[in-house]
Amino acid sequence: MNSLLEIFAVMIGGGLGAITRFAVDRRLKSSRVGMSPLTSLTVINVAGSAALGLLLGATYVFTGMTPLASQGESLPKASSYNSTVALLITFWGTGFCGGFTTFSTAIVEALPPRFRSLIDATPNLNHPTSGPSRWVGMRQLVVMTAASIVAALLGYVAALLIMSP
Repeated sequence: MNSLLEIFAVMIGGGLGAITRFAVDRRLKSSRVGMSPLTSLTVINVAGSAALGLLLGATYVFTGMTPLASQGESLPKASSYNSTVALLITFWGTGFCGGFTTFSTAIVEALPPRFRSLIDATPNLNHPTSGPSRWVGMRQLVVMTAASIVAALLGYVAALLIMSP
């Protein structure tokens, strides 16, 4: 496949995923829903991981391509689909789901306010210097990561069960 086409697929998909994440994050943190920043990111990351699992499972069911198909690991029936499906996986999987999920932002959100002010260029003086234990954020990160892995696996299995002939 043309690598320039892959670059554009990731760029456009990633941009759309990031815009979608921004809109969903704002909605979840709005006064109507009222989620904390870290809880909002957990919901987004779990949903994005499940979507990626569904995408990869559906790809396997319909084409025989495995997640390693870009490395040449695919079933015989995948040969007629390779370039089109690989481009769709690049756009939706690497691009959109990659732009939608954000584990790096969650790590910063998990830092207690006293540590966050050390990395901010303009620290927020309204935050107290003492706050919740540093382990509160760490627990949330562990839960988010584990839930995201489980969601991706469940999405993959769901696609296999629902879409298999």
